[in-house]
Amino acid sequence: MAGVAENGSEREMTYKWTDEDVRRLILQRTEKNSLFSGKRFASASGWEAVLREMGLTGVVSPARAAKKWENLKKTYKELRRPPTGSGTETGEATAATWKWYSLMDEAIGSRPSVQPPCLIASSRGSQVSVPQEQEDEEQDEGRTGRRKRARRDSLVELLKQAEKREEERERKEEERAKREEERDNKLISLLELIASKFQ
Repeated sequence: MAGVAENGSEREMTYKWTDEDVRRLILQRTEKNSLFSGKRFASASGWEAVLREMGLTGVVSPARAAKKWENLKKTYKELRRPPTGSGTETGEATAATWKWYSLMDEAIGSRPSVQPPCLIASSRGSQVSVPQEQEDEEQDEGRTGRRKRARRDSLVELLKQAEKREEERERKEEERAKREEERDNKLISLLELIASKFQ
């Protein structure tokens, strides 16, 4: 796998996402969306399933995959609604130039609305349709914004803790393997010494 170091403890630190990895991450995360139910620990097991399907188990941690996904979502949302007056003179990515925009739009931007649009009657009797996205954004920013941020922060913290535990487990495993190798080398030396005395 490109970008993977030989040393196990450094594997994830030096792993570089390829374009094919990112494409497969988006597709697998979308395909396995039902695994990310919002229930406690569901996300971690969902990411494990995605990484297993991609063949990156043990190379990329669920926390790192989740962070990559969050970064992709953030970029997509920023490009979907760029700030007013922002230009591309300095070469920033746009919805037209960012290579993951169409895949991310299929993954999260084109999800069907579960609520019908809200109709508001004006004083003249005409009806105005409020876009569902606008209504969703207002709700997200209003009442539920803080709760979502708190849940997201606690999920990120949980994933960081899981990643630390995994790193600690790998470190202990490496130490154990090193001790066993040293013991085996001592045993071989001792056996060679005994064998040389009988010759």
